[in-house]
Amino acid sequence: MKVTCLAYGIARETSVAALATQPEFRKATRNMIYACAAVGELMGSLPNAWLEQNLSQMAVVVGTSEGELNTTFHFLKGLPSAGARPFLFQSSLHNATLGFVTQKFKLRGPGLTVSDSHQSGETALETAATLIRSGVAGHVLVLGVDGIVEGAEEEFAKRSMTAAKLSAGSAAVLLGGPDGSGLPILADFVGAPETTEPLHYGAQAVERLAEALRQS
Repeated sequence: MKVTCLAYGIARETSVAALATQPEFRKATRNMIYACAAVGELMGSLPNAWLEQNLSQMAVVVGTSEGELNTTFHFLKGLPSAGARPFLFQSSLHNATLGFVTQKFKLRGPGLTVSDSHQSGETALETAATLIRSGVAGHVLVLGVDGIVEGAEEEFAKRSMTAAKLSAGSAAVLLGGPDGSGLPILADFVGAPETTEPLHYGAQAVERLAEALRQS
């Protein structure tokens, strides 16, 4: 079955800054804010009538190399002095970003978080395509997101395959079946774009695809 690209969104710094000031994001992690900024841009490009009909059953696949490791770092760092903080622990789980996004946008379809080192974005895209081809989902929101682990920047820089400075980022792409289900088809999905510059590991391949769609 042919898989198609139907929409995209990228976390812009202005959107991230705006969301961070809103009350409902007061306890959100940096990954959650970046992810919602990307998904918000994608959702904003879709017709309301289409969203009302399809949003609740939309599947979600999140690709992230480090997950909420930054939150885990802060949880462990504060453990001796402040004790266990339940919300920080809950937000440190690897799939916490997925949970936050699905609740925020009321997504009720299947949800998966995949983590595959520098290839997390590629794996997320291929997993989403498999869900569509197998008939498990009609539409899949693919989300790539990763942030900086504060206090471990030097160690992560050593793991980078390039000299590029690591940064936080997120991008989202909506994949669907061959007919587009009422949406304009932006491109056919033939495979995940390879990436060799893990500026923000999990987001990189998804962001590259989103940028290609934006420029087409």
